[in-house]
Amino acid sequence: MSETALTPVDPQEFERLKKAYAKAPSDIETATKLAHYYTDRNNIGEGIKIYKALKEIYPQDYSILLAYGNACFGGGDLKTAITIFKQLTQLKPSRVEGWNNLGITQLTLNKNEAAKKSFSKVLDLEPENHGALLNLGNYYSNIDNFKKALEFFKKATIVRPDFIDAWYNMGNTQIQLELYSEAIATYEKALKYDPKFYSVYKNIGFAYEKMEHYDKAEKFYSQAMGIDKEDHTLWVNLANVYAKLLEYDKAKKHYLAAVKMAPKEPAAWLGLRELSLEKGDIQAYVKSTLAILHRLKKSEIAESLKKMRQLDRNEDTEKIMQAVDTLKVTGDEIDGERMLVYLRTNREDKAQLLMRRLRNLANPSDQVLVCLAEYSMAEEEYAKVIHYCTLIKNGETYDRKLLWIAHIEKRELTEARELIENYLVDNKDCFEGWYQLARLKAMTHSKRQAKECLLRAIETGFTDFELLDTEKELKKIYKSIPQ
Repeated sequence: MSETALTPVDPQEFERLKKAYAKAPSDIETATKLAHYYTDRNNIGEGIKIYKALKEIYPQDYSILLAYGNACFGGGDLKTAITIFKQLTQLKPSRVEGWNNLGITQLTLNKNEAAKKSFSKVLDLEPENHGALLNLGNYYSNIDNFKKALEFFKKATIVRPDFIDAWYNMGNTQIQLELYSEAIATYEKALKYDPKFYSVYKNIGFAYEKMEHYDKAEKFYSQAMGIDKEDHTLWVNLANVYAKLLEYDKAKKHYLAAVKMAPKEPAAWLGLRELSLEKGDIQAYVKSTLAILHRLKKSEIAESLKKMRQLDRNEDTEKIMQAVDTLKVTGDEIDGERMLVYLRTNREDKAQLLMRRLRNLANPSDQVLVCLAEYSMAEEEYAKVIHYCTLIKNGETYDRKLLWIAHIEKRELTEARELIENYLVDNKDCFEGWYQLARLKAMTHSKRQAKECLLRAIETGFTDFELLDTEKELKKIYKSIPQ
């Protein structure tokens, strides 16, 4: 915003100005000084009253109108600000202040094309106006044309090399374009002119984090924290970095600090959830999920339910689903998980209604397909399990296991063996694959191979030995292994 110079005054001078203004409200010098005092100290409402009164007396005074428009903008009355700035462009079309401020206000209201015309008018009058170059960059950034935005920010820095806002916005645009090294170099130019620019340190940290240079990210986030410790998002950023560096205690400490600062914001809770899962603290994961369930996106809720299902945490899945039902959250993926919970908890009628709806979806997601496969597995409809599993586009080991088991249950042992062996070629540490292959070998009386596969399953992480209770031959083989 273009402004006339602010006049600092002390309390005694302020009292004198108020008395003088009361006696002579039409005195421009006194009135503008008093209005500047108010607006400079965030008492914008009082300043606006004075400017509005002056405008009634001097409706064609450019300086008064400019100050009035700026005050309205600062006070959030953008409709009045636009009216005033349009009046300025008509009053003196060859002056850039009105066009520039009109454009900024239009941009704030997302009137992007109107803003572009206003800023272009400034450049018609002053081709090297650094403010208009910056604002045109902001316009292109607003419409997600980041390459074009970058051109204008660069022009602004050429015209005025010490233009901190242009360097900063250029760095932000390079971040959007994933040009992280270039962004860091640009931000460093901003720091050259303002070594205490908090957001620059934070954004450099972010760029290093995206580049997976976590030590450097920590350094710059910590420098930002040295300037401002009250930004909860910074604590989250640092926690994320510590989690990547496997410094879990530090990560937890920073997530908890962020939660304390902003308990209603989801970012820190989400971080705590993932950290809990990483450390195997399922109860903490469930607790943090329930704490912010109402703030989570449907996709995040569905993912939480999916994780609990895949870990066979039935009781925890049901806790989350009970809260989801209370909030009346629906959606295809959530309904898929809901269908399985209802089926398991003897609410078959409700489960069937959900199943019929989901089976009729034109383009079900992978998560819905897995849930339908699980439902069919529970109903021992193995052909349907195979059907749904083969429709999955981006399968996981969990989904593959359903497919293998379905083929085995149908005694399609050759198909099952080929699928498992092909999968193990690129996934040699998949204990699920080795276990199912051990089952197959035992079923075909290949005891030596079954033993080898079972040993590989145990070596790669298989621990659910209770499953062996349903596999008589495989259990005999297991008992023959020296403990």
